[in-house]
Amino acid sequence: MRMTTALVGAMAMAVGLAACSEKSATPPSPTAQSITIAGTLSLANKNDTTQLTATVTMSDGSTKSITTTGTWTSSNSAVATINSSGVATAVSNGTTVVTIAYEGKTQTATITVAMKATPSMTPFFMRLCNPKRAGMDLTISEKSGNIGMTVTSVTIIMVDINGVTRFSKTYSALEVSALIGNNHLNAGETRVMSITATYPGGAETEDSKASVTMTVTDDAGNSTTLSQANISQHDRC
Repeated sequence: MRMTTALVGAMAMAVGLAACSEKSATPPSPTAQSITIAGTLSLANKNDTTQLTATVTMSDGSTKSITTTGTWTSSNSAVATINSSGVATAVSNGTTVVTIAYEGKTQTATITVAMKATPSMTPFFMRLCNPKRAGMDLTISEKSGNIGMTVTSVTIIMVDINGVTRFSKTYSALEVSALIGNNHLNAGETRVMSITATYPGGAETEDSKASVTMTVTDDAGNSTTLSQANISQHDRC
């Protein structure tokens, strides 16, 4: 009888210890299930930046930011780079796929870089002497510093004090190239196109007005036309 009682007590104690052990077991850690990327995915200028953020959803339903703890990569760093904090920087036109990895899960997003040239022209119209002529210095610039551009045509018209057109010429891309050395300007480059006109019949050029129209196509294929009218004449006599 004593042995039976002792055996029952030992069994009860074992069951109690097992129950305590089960209650104190550490639950499994939640695991990453899915990742979401947020932020602006288009850039328009060289060296523009965008901050991307990433959030992971865990197996227990909780979410947390992994923007600085995940691993970021760019499939084409010649288009845009991305650093360990999720900041992407534009380099050149095109698209690149950025990826963030965290605990075996990944998510991607596509960044598009679409830069345009910013053409500028500044005319200086002048009266020349010996013999009387008119001249123009046209300063052509690419202002954005993003990409280059090609000048495809320049039209210059000069009208005398009486409103009579005394000079009108459209310069082709080849002619512009001959006048400025190369009709393609790199990003941020400036060149000057200089022309001289003699009015028919030796007409006086004093107080004439001029107009200029220039067309350009940038390296991304975007075309732009700039026009300026009623340009006053400066006296260089």
